[in-house]
Amino acid sequence: MINILTIRDHNKNEYPLLAVKTINEELNGNHDIELKVPQQRNNNLDLKQIDKLWEINYKTVDYKIMYIKQITKGDSFYLDIRATPLFYFDMDKQIIHEDKDGHYTGKNAFDIVFNSSGYQYVLVDFVNAIQIEGFGKGETRLEMFKRLIDRFSLEFYIVGKTVYLKKLIGNDTNFLYKYKLNASNVSKSIDASGFVTHIKGFGNFGNESSEDAADNDDYFTNAKLRREYTSPLAEIVGVYEGKPIVDGRVTDKNTLDKMMTEAVEKSLEISIEGNLHDVRSIYKEAVPLIGDRVFLIDERINLEQEIRIQSLKQTYDVNDKLVNCEVTFGSESIRSRYKSNLQSVAKDFNSLLKGETKLPLWSLDEVARGMITKIHASENELRYGDFGIQAIDKNNPNNVFGLNSQGWYISTDGGATARTIATAEGIVADAITTGTLRAITVDGVEIYGSKIYGTEILGSTITGGTIYTDADNDHYISLKGSELISRGIQTRKWFGTTSNDHMRAMIYDGQFRVRNDDKKWSVYLSDMGLSTQWDGSGDYIKEGVSGAIEFHSRRYSDGDYSGVTMYSDARIALETNGGRIYLNPKGAHVHVADARDNYYGISASTFSQSSERELKRDIKDFEGNASAIIRDLLIREYKRLTGGEETTFDQWQIGLIVDEAPREVLANGRSIDIYSYVNVIAKSIQEILPRLDKLEEMSV
Repeated sequence: MINILTIRDHNKNEYPLLAVKTINEELNGNHDIELKVPQQRNNNLDLKQIDKLWEINYKTVDYKIMYIKQITKGDSFYLDIRATPLFYFDMDKQIIHEDKDGHYTGKNAFDIVFNSSGYQYVLVDFVNAIQIEGFGKGETRLEMFKRLIDRFSLEFYIVGKTVYLKKLIGNDTNFLYKYKLNASNVSKSIDASGFVTHIKGFGNFGNESSEDAADNDDYFTNAKLRREYTSPLAEIVGVYEGKPIVDGRVTDKNTLDKMMTEAVEKSLEISIEGNLHDVRSIYKEAVPLIGDRVFLIDERINLEQEIRIQSLKQTYDVNDKLVNCEVTFGSESIRSRYKSNLQSVAKDFNSLLKGETKLPLWSLDEVARGMITKIHASENELRYGDFGIQAIDKNNPNNVFGLNSQGWYISTDGGATARTIATAEGIVADAITTGTLRAITVDGVEIYGSKIYGTEILGSTITGGTIYTDADNDHYISLKGSELISRGIQTRKWFGTTSNDHMRAMIYDGQFRVRNDDKKWSVYLSDMGLSTQWDGSGDYIKEGVSGAIEFHSRRYSDGDYSGVTMYSDARIALETNGGRIYLNPKGAHVHVADARDNYYGISASTFSQSSERELKRDIKDFEGNASAIIRDLLIREYKRLTGGEETTFDQWQIGLIVDEAPREVLANGRSIDIYSYVNVIAKSIQEILPRLDKLEEMSV
């Protein structure tokens, strides 16, 4: 079966087209098709009417014509046409104006790019969540797609209107390319013109949000994040420093380290090129595909290694026969250094892009249609033998469906390994695309980018998806992105008062929150402490809040130690039902003061000081002259500052000044010991009493 080339005009009228076709593909990069179109036997198609922006379909890929040229030949003419995939064209013509900065899982990020775009994506592999800055804000969807591919280290390929994202596309093949067998004109090139072994990185310019924000500023002075990377090769060839990585948006050191490492590794460019020949008549699986890992041998240049297909240029004649195949390889060890271009109609993007994908349920219909289209467009053959039946794709014999009485399997490497196997014992699969999956027990799985309703999940990991279990709108559990919510109506008694309130317990961006939707208040728990403030901070926001307990607090610290601070904008109470309340400073002084040691009063019915004999040592009679101490006291009159500041509320007091008081009445260098002060006065009275007794006797 021949892959039919068709062309569509602006009115969606479709015509078959005969042409010599050259397809140029790069891994995560340029993809276009060139056509040499002779005069057609189809009388309904006038070559003179073919115009720019008509569409072409070949091998399940839609293209948009970007260039067309009429070339005369004898009494007639032919067309030279170049077209780019419709995906590149459409995504480059759609702009996201909103600011989409934030922390994203792979699904959340690609949802923003693909939603309402006319295209779907399938994220096959798991990726870690990342922080993205400068996302949107007038970027095209294609620019945003390119950034995500780069940040998540993904590769992609397109089938119809579905983009498949994987960490590594292509197959680990079990065949080789060898000089004089199926490869010729093999060459290896190394470009060291930009080679470096050392680089510096600068990031985090505070409020700067642009990648080139440092162009107008001194990045060397303003950068809050500074890193360096030196390649191990520096010990062998020397230290050669490259241009610094300067990106004010980067605030994470691991991200900057990765950018520096890739820049150094990419500085040495190695590529291997060659022509491959179609030998499928004797070597059925030898079909080159972008991303394939194959073996290449050429004894003339001592080349024998596993390499990866990085770019393909394939030419088919008007009868769809492969007449030329030019390949650029890259070794497995340097594939991350390979430079490819992601080209829009008006822009070139330079980047290494790798892939991974996940399946959003909303895209299943379109994905299924794309699969059906691919099946209908394929050319197959059935092979029978002792192994049973094998259905083989003639265009790509790596794709095999095998069946016998013991079971069946699917394979993408000619049957060497299987992606899905089914026998009487069960099914083993690493790829299933499904709309509805019904099961009694699902054990030991990871679920990415999915929605799960009314389900009990035990022993599983769920990343980047949405889970919703509900009885009604007032009773449910929801997991979406970084937010986990449990909602219900709680009836409880609290100190004699019964309430029946709508409650929500939430975990959001690493912060725990309990919300009373009826009373409209919340309690927040984060790494900083416990707070009842409306926004989860320890700052006063509005009336009706209670306060906070702050961990790692330095508010009252006079050294390198942090502690715990409890505060409120209203009253704080400690209450016990007849028991004791203990403050245990373990030898430290208890201060009733603010952080600047401005002291405040204490009101109580009594003040008692412990005086048990067991708590004292070196007990002896006081032999000093208490009367002399009292006689020498400097009793002052003054106004005490309110909160350390002079105000109209300052109160008159009569008392001692610490730096004028004798040591006998000092508690420490900064306060008066009232207990000792009172007892010095008592001792002074004892010294006066005998004199008073004598005076009374003399008066009688």
